[in-house]
Amino acid sequence: MPCGNGQTLSKREHGVCVPRLSFFPGLLVALCCLEVWGSGPHGGGGGCSPCPVNCSCAPAGPQRLCVVNCSSLGLDRAPAAAEFPPTVNTLDLSKNHISSLDTSLLDRLTGLREL
Repeated sequence: MPCGNGQTLSKREHGVCVPRLSFFPGLLVALCCLEVWGSGPHGGGGGCSPCPVNCSCAPAGPQRLCVVNCSSLGLDRAPAAAEFPPTVNTLDLSKNHISSLDTSLLDRLTGLREL
C-alpha cells in the first residue's frame, strides 16, 4: 500500500502510515530493545542494580558478579551503601578525592574482593 513517500506499508492505522518491517530489521529492533531493557538506566545488567549515579555497573564472570566503576568522577565521598548492588565483586573509586569510607558500605558489600 503506497503512502506517498515511496515506502511499502503493511497497513494504515488511524490515517498514519505504518511501514512494513522485514524480518532482519525487526529482529535487530527486538534485540536492541532487549539489551536496553536488561541493562537498566545506569548500565547495570543482570544482578547489577541499583547502580550509583554516574558510575558504570557491569556483570562479570560466570557468577555474574558486579564490577562497579566510579573512577575519575571528582567524588569527595563514596556513594551511599544502598546505591550499590549487593553482588559487587570489584569497586573502583580511584582518581577521586575520597578520604574515608563509611563502614556501612563495606558491611553491605560482603562479596567485595577488590577495592
